[in-house]
Amino acid sequence: MNPVRHFLVVALLIWLAAVGQGRLAHAMSIGGAQPDLPLVVLTCGAVLVGQASGIWLGFWAGLLSAISFPPAYGSLFFSRIAAGAFSGFLGRSLTRDNLLVPLLVTFVSTLLAELLTALLAPGYAVHHLRHWSFLLVGKLLYNSLLAIPTALLLRWLRVGVIAESPFGNT
Repeated sequence: MNPVRHFLVVALLIWLAAVGQGRLAHAMSIGGAQPDLPLVVLTCGAVLVGQASGIWLGFWAGLLSAISFPPAYGSLFFSRIAAGAFSGFLGRSLTRDNLLVPLLVTFVSTLLAELLTALLAPGYAVHHLRHWSFLLVGKLLYNSLLAIPTALLLRWLRVGVIAESPFGNT
């Protein structure tokens, strides 16, 4: 598989996750905490495709998130781009075959994205700190748990797998 195909597969999955976010996230909520499906796919995919592609995928995820929640579009763009860049950067130095890696990367990237969003658009986080913190913990746990099936799906689709040359040179 070539890198463009990897990128396009992850971009398509982010789009499908954004559609699922609009249709399913509310039904999946537990105690008001909802998963951020595009962010989960972004972080798991960026680990596999690298930092440069992760930045573009973060832009794509930010655009799709901003469409569904326009009041905070600037903070969503920036936080998703930062999460994609961070996840892609970590992909260079982590063992990507371990299933705990997507879980931990998604946890840290979700925390980074949500803190950046709250920093750039602090309205709800400042006025309802306790409730926002509860929702943040719920989102962190939810996204982290959803990272495992997402990583398995990406593995099944062979995203991030580099074809080996039969002659030994890549």
